[in-house]
Amino acid sequence: TMAEATVNPFGSDDTFDESVHVDGGKAAKRIRCVICNSSILGKGVPEYKSIPIALPTALQRGESHDGEPVTEDMQHFWQVTDMFAFDNVGFTKAVGNLKYLSCADCEVGPIGFHDTTSEPKTYNIAHARIKYE
Repeated sequence: TMAEATVNPFGSDDTFDESVHVDGGKAAKRIRCVICNSSILGKGVPEYKSIPIALPTALQRGESHDGEPVTEDMQHFWQVTDMFAFDNVGFTKAVGNLKYLSCADCEVGPIGFHDTTSEPKTYNIAHARIKYE
């Protein structure tokens, strides 16, 4: 028997629309957690960046990947260079040179990544893992 399909609350990288989401190179709207609605980044704070990367599929608190995580290719990100620019964000342990970002309130993630080798430091939130207000 097939396992019951779980509803994916997250968006898709394909729904990114520069005319809607970007204003002057920055976020046109506030960025919030899809699950708990916490504010992650304010309107006009992060810059839009195209960064092709595969992120592990997002998990909610208490869920875990069996073995190797399934990944999802994406390229639309919101970037800040100061971790204190976030209204709310959590970090995972480093996996290689990446730290994954999560919602600090409900722990859903990864919603983005931080490459520990990047200079200057950059923190990237995935369009496909958040919602806008």
